[in-house]
Amino acid sequence: MATSGAMLALVDETEQPGTVWFSASGSVMTEGDSRSVFVGGVLLGQFEVSDVAKRDGFIALVGQDRSATKERIAEAFSVSVRTVHRALAAFEAQGFAAVTNRRRRGAPEKLTPALERKLRKAFDADHGPRKAHELVAKKISYGTVQRLFAKWKQDGAEQPASLAAAASEPAEVGAQMRLSFKQEPANGVEPPEGDGAESAGREEGDASGSRLLEGTHPLVQHAGCWLMLGMLHELGLHDLAERHRSREVRSSSLRLALDATAVALTLGEKCIEGVRRLETSSGGTLLSANQVPSPEWVRRTLSRYAEESQVLLHLGLAQMLLEQLVRDDGRLVLYVDNHLRPYRGKHTIRLGWRMQDKRAVPGVTDYYIHDEAGAPVWRIDVPSHESLAQFLGPVARAAKELVSTKPTILLVFDRAGAFPECLAQLRDAGVEVVTYERKPYPVLADVHFDSTLELSLASRSEPEKYRYCETSRRNLKGGRGRVRRLSFKPEHGEQVNVLAVSTLPAADLIRAILLRWTCQENAFKHGNERWGINQLDGRRVQPYPPDAIIPNPARRRLDHQLRLARAVEGKLRCKLASSDLDAMRREELQVDLRAILARQKELAAQRPRIPARAPVRDTVLAGKLQQHEGKLKTVVDTVRVALANCESALAIELAPRLRKPREAKKTLANLLAAPGHVRVNRRSISVRLSPAGTRRELAAFERLLDKVNARALTLPGDPRRRPLRFALASE
Repeated sequence: MATSGAMLALVDETEQPGTVWFSASGSVMTEGDSRSVFVGGVLLGQFEVSDVAKRDGFIALVGQDRSATKERIAEAFSVSVRTVHRALAAFEAQGFAAVTNRRRRGAPEKLTPALERKLRKAFDADHGPRKAHELVAKKISYGTVQRLFAKWKQDGAEQPASLAAAASEPAEVGAQMRLSFKQEPANGVEPPEGDGAESAGREEGDASGSRLLEGTHPLVQHAGCWLMLGMLHELGLHDLAERHRSREVRSSSLRLALDATAVALTLGEKCIEGVRRLETSSGGTLLSANQVPSPEWVRRTLSRYAEESQVLLHLGLAQMLLEQLVRDDGRLVLYVDNHLRPYRGKHTIRLGWRMQDKRAVPGVTDYYIHDEAGAPVWRIDVPSHESLAQFLGPVARAAKELVSTKPTILLVFDRAGAFPECLAQLRDAGVEVVTYERKPYPVLADVHFDSTLELSLASRSEPEKYRYCETSRRNLKGGRGRVRRLSFKPEHGEQVNVLAVSTLPAADLIRAILLRWTCQENAFKHGNERWGINQLDGRRVQPYPPDAIIPNPARRRLDHQLRLARAVEGKLRCKLASSDLDAMRREELQVDLRAILARQKELAAQRPRIPARAPVRDTVLAGKLQQHEGKLKTVVDTVRVALANCESALAIELAPRLRKPREAKKTLANLLAAPGHVRVNRRSISVRLSPAGTRRELAAFERLLDKVNARALTLPGDPRRRPLRFALASE
């Protein structure tokens, strides 16, 4: 964690191999047998090497850019200059259809353009190949009709939207192409002139993506999710992800994968598999793409991104959030606590203590850092289940490094870190702390509690009253000095002591520790039920380091057997103490007692030879113990953290207008999942939502949408950055 500041350095954009530029704004990228054509940072379409007709169609389109010479186009498409000249000549003479419907060498083609149009019209009318052949039975064979039918189906499923539009309206596409060539590169970065460079412009969608079409979209399922996408874009998540993107992932693919993941999580699906829910007729419009990606594609794209950028993305978002959390007095209040994420899969991973189960279970310990409102800031996964006291110092140092103003850090945590050595180290490092005091401590008389504090908790309808006092300072012993000791108790409850290293008033420190349950513990519950923080996300495992020191399973089993033997001994002695036993029964019990005592002696003799902790290679878990990589989960959890903060911002605006303010987030979920009527023009995107809700909730939604419209949110995939205008649909 001490090197987290260095890890936040920006990743320089590097050139992507396999990309050849044919103009200042156009390029062709090679991926195996597939070729992708980009113009002005926008994906024009893809074609296979074997698909000559589609290749020549793209050549004819990009040839309309007068700055692209035939030689550079030929080099980019890996063809001869003569091929480029032939495609351009055919386009100028007879239009786009003459380029894509090239005749094969040899005998004249019987399938004339007129017959093909007639057959395609029949296919569009839902006629099969046999019924369509009846229309042209005397002119071409049934096999030719079948081949055309297969091609028609393939074109409908795979042909880029730009080519389909060009086939029907070549003049409009030509005008659109001329405009595309004049687009300015995104981020102010000019593309290089040489070969082998990646377009620096921002692409729209993935390889099958398309821009959000202008016009009216009568029904867009889950259009309310655009509220969350707009908030994420305003927060800067997409810009941060783009800044740290490696050349292994295209900009358009990353944008679509992040949007699909965010929408699925917003709808309550908790994991990437929830992307399946977006497979609706309006899914492409919702994601500003030609089609909805599959969960496998999203997982694969984010996994490639996570290989190099997962830490940069996660800490980069933490840095942005921390900068906003610094108070006017220069303090940064952070709540730190651990949370065991259980694992129930087939692999063998380390056990950790889970308080809810009151036992050790397989899993990973996550240390979450929350703000004063309970929203998460960042997460640290610890497969080795190390204690909270070991992470408080690194968390404080990392938070101070991430914030440019170098604020005073105030950490709030529970008794797991309330050890004298830990408190002394934090105090000496200049970190302020507030925590519970571990028992035993003196119980004070009621007369000592001379001050009163009222606190409004989200879990209570009425403010809670507490009486408190500050007594003598607590001696940490061992030459570590003293810290402040505060005592408080509710009107009907027991005394609780608080240890603090801070100059804040006692009432502020007690309020901070009392809010810990709402800010931290309730945040864990909400994070799991709403955003799925316990999801595994990434399933890849790797061997646990063989030199790592772990609790010895053999010693644990030995101690367990010894405890069982002592329990049996106790039961036998209780039975022997009974006075109504006959001589034979007593003799049997004494034999059993001598046997269990011998068993205890045998186990106790083995104990010194079996260490309590040992390297993995020296235990029975050698070659079996695994740990999850966690790279993909870090990226998905970054999206979850961003979504949780956006949800909190919206809920704060919504809560005062509801009859039950504590249910603001639950009510907000109805608005985010609402369908809507979308109208897109050149200047704005209007969305009329139809959420479920009572009359009072709908009125609260209207007020919230007025606040949101004032922020002029934009969609991540919109190159024009048109503001979103939300409203409720009239009845």
